[in-house]
Amino acid sequence: IAGVGVESVRFEPSVKLSGKAEQYLQTLLSAQVYTLSKCLRASIGRYYEMLRCDWLLHKDNTGESSDPAQIALLVGQIDYVRTIEKSISSVANGDIRAMNRSLETCRQQLADLIAVTSKSLSKCDRQRVMCMITMDAHNRDIV
Repeated sequence: IAGVGVESVRFEPSVKLSGKAEQYLQTLLSAQVYTLSKCLRASIGRYYEMLRCDWLLHKDNTGESSDPAQIALLVGQIDYVRTIEKSISSVANGDIRAMNRSLETCRQQLADLIAVTSKSLSKCDRQRVMCMITMDAHNRDIV
């Protein structure tokens, strides 16, 4: 359960709490790491298949967000770092406009998210979008 709004992640596979506390707490920790790693891989896959704003607000078949908010923010940062690393490599190979293109991508992604805020959003979705806007604004300023 998240501190802002309501968000939960089901363990896959489910965890049976039995035996000594030390054992089932370790089982819980391992299940959490496994489940969040699985969520991360799935989210990265969806990120490159969908429009970014659609990916961020994507819901599963129960109507819940497909990704925990922290996973979504992590995937956004992974993409940002990959993009900037490619741009730096391109600049090193003589493409002096590569960073300018990355800056324009950052600006467009930020503008797209800002446009989403004018729509009707749930409190949790609005918080998710606002957090991504904050990250994107910092990313833009770094570029």
